[in-house]
Amino acid sequence: MLSFKLLCLPPELLVSVLDYLTECDLARCSQVCHTLNNAIQGSTLFRYKIELALTGMMDGASKRFSVAEKLAKLKEFSEAWTHLSFSWTRSIPNPGEFGCLTSGIYAVSRPSIPGAIDCYQVPSRIRDVQEKSWILENGIIDVPFSMFEIDRAQDLIVMVETSLTAFLDLHLRSLTHPDKPHPIAKRPTLSSLEFPEYCATTLYVQADVVGYMVHNSGQWESHLQVWNWKTGIKILHVCNAAFPFALTSFAFISENHVMLSLPDRLLVFEFEPSSETDITPLCNKGPILQLGLPDISDGALLVRSSFVAHNRVTMWTPPEQDAPFRTSGEHALFVVTQTLLRRNSESDFSVVFLVQASVIQSLLSKATGHARTQYHPWADWGVRGTRVLTFPLDTDLYIDVRGSKAMIAFMPDRDVRSLCVDIYEINERIWKRQSPLGALHDHDIITEPSTVQELGWFRQEIATSLPYRVTRTIVQTQFSIHEFEDRDAYRDCFLMEDGLAISHADESCQFYIL
Repeated sequence: MLSFKLLCLPPELLVSVLDYLTECDLARCSQVCHTLNNAIQGSTLFRYKIELALTGMMDGASKRFSVAEKLAKLKEFSEAWTHLSFSWTRSIPNPGEFGCLTSGIYAVSRPSIPGAIDCYQVPSRIRDVQEKSWILENGIIDVPFSMFEIDRAQDLIVMVETSLTAFLDLHLRSLTHPDKPHPIAKRPTLSSLEFPEYCATTLYVQADVVGYMVHNSGQWESHLQVWNWKTGIKILHVCNAAFPFALTSFAFISENHVMLSLPDRLLVFEFEPSSETDITPLCNKGPILQLGLPDISDGALLVRSSFVAHNRVTMWTPPEQDAPFRTSGEHALFVVTQTLLRRNSESDFSVVFLVQASVIQSLLSKATGHARTQYHPWADWGVRGTRVLTFPLDTDLYIDVRGSKAMIAFMPDRDVRSLCVDIYEINERIWKRQSPLGALHDHDIITEPSTVQELGWFRQEIATSLPYRVTRTIVQTQFSIHEFEDRDAYRDCFLMEDGLAISHADESCQFYIL
């Protein structure tokens, strides 16, 4: 009866009622009947909202464009990613030892000016974001640092102080006034354990928390420290003393959960951002969730694993960019990489797991509140909602994640001038409704389950079934010849909102823009 009364409303009133629905509800309503479909498809605003929901995007702050213009740009944006249509490239100097890409800004330290950071706003042809460059200097504050993280939404820059021999404390500065401590931080310096300067380090910011991991391969020791940067309280400290392997990577997967990787499993720790007491490793309750990875054979050795999720800080678009839309900050896809080594051999083998975020989020919701750690072997959780990918021996992989997309890049045939880039898309709503791509050799849609049986590496075959579309392109880099003296030519590769960034270890960073 209620549906009948709804359909009997005058068109203008029906549109007013539908305007209260979310983007996802509008998409569902359009499939109910012809009347609702006609009402929704007849509204440019509703079609734009549905397009946002289907593509995993969010409306931006820009008022420069009409709804019709935003809709047209969003469709052009989606098609450009489908075909990896890069319209132009840009190369900028990359003289520093460390750089980060966040909120559409590529920032790199400048050795020639102590305490200075070069900032470059990556432009966008489709979203109409302007190109911009400037220098950020620390002024009179002399804080030698080796790495940093920027959160533009909170006017925050976190710097890891470095001496000639060690990593020291973390310093919290205002991005607009970097010569001063951040005004909200009660403790502008976060006291950290001291580590040798050769250690591998990772730094992330998420909302009120800062995560800092250090891996000392020389002593097979690793620590993850998490603070509430506003209060200065250390809310989590995990070390590998309780585990058979070293911790090698981490990522925040919710407001109060962090995922860490061991070579044979994934660990989820829970923390309380509003805690008022500093935590030590002995105070930790242990992981609330452990997810096993496939068992390896007796002839293989576990070397390391890594867990990759997009950092929500990088997803935020500052108002001054005036962009019409951006990728949603909600997690849709995680990537796990496992590296193996044959006994009595120097050849390594990399396995990549695409993991639908909802799989882990569902297990996490069931584990929350349990007094004991919930353990799930691979056979219980990894068959559905995941896909395993394998690569040739001794292949260096560069991996990044953004929304429902994952980038896996590598050098084909040891050609350091070329980079093979595969873009994996797990959002079926995007590629199911687009034109058939069978005639294009650089696309492949995989919907059938598959098995991986690598003799000598795993005890059993690995069966997975996550549908995906992969698009491949070969990027011909423009680095100079002297930049390629060895195969470790690339420092990192980034998956951006509007394309790709390839950073060289010595000289420059190149941007490939849709």
